[in-house]
This record gives sequence, structure tokens and C-alpha cells, in this order.
Amino acid sequence: TGPAELEDAGLPPPLAARLFKERALWLVRYPEARIRKMAVADLRRLDLGRLDALELRAVVGALPARFDADADGAKAAWREAAAARLRALGKREDAGQLRRNEARHSAYDLLDDRGGPFDPD
Repeated sequence: TGPAELEDAGLPPPLAARLFKERALWLVRYPEARIRKMAVADLRRLDLGRLDALELRAVVGALPARFDADADGAKAAWREAAAARLRALGKREDAGQLRRNEARHSAYDLLDDRGGPFDPD
């Protein structure tokens, strides 16, 4: 699936491009078993720093409690770093210090007018 297919499904072009580009967001739709098996190098390629607070909440919520083949704890450390970033964003959000795109990326603005094309159930 690419941006064109997401646009055909009804997403605005900026959001389709964002969802395709920010591969960390793909974790939200992956089965937990697939995430548990991911290599630490693949996890580290996901740039969580580019996600807004809402996106990061979704990604952290999709992460498994434990990873497979993580004897050295590198995957768990990656997960903890993601959770720590989320906590830091949450503190800044509570203090009213998030920039607009840190709270919610502007690619989602068009959804406010028409809602999303996908059934959440």
C-alpha cells in the first residue's frame, strides 16, 4: 500500500503521505506478534521523534510488554526510550508548552472537517 491507495480510501493527500512516510505509525496496525519479533535494528530505524503526541501515544500503546529474542535488553530499552519521550511530551503538554505540530500534526487538519474514511470498529 502506498500514498495513492490511502488517498483512494479517502484520506487527504497530506495525511496519506504522512502515514506512508512515518513508518513508526505502521506499528499501530501490526499484530503484536510481529512487533515482538522485530529486530532491534528495525526498531531503531523508526524515528519516534517525528511523531506528534497523539501518534506517539498510539505507537507506545501498540508495543508489546516483552520482545522476543531480547537477551541483551536492547529492544526493551528502545521501548522504554519511547515511553520516556511520551512522558516528556505529556509533561510539556500539561504545562501548555507543546508546539502545535507536537500536539497534533497539521496533516490531520482536513479530517476535522469531514472525519476519517475508516471504521474504527
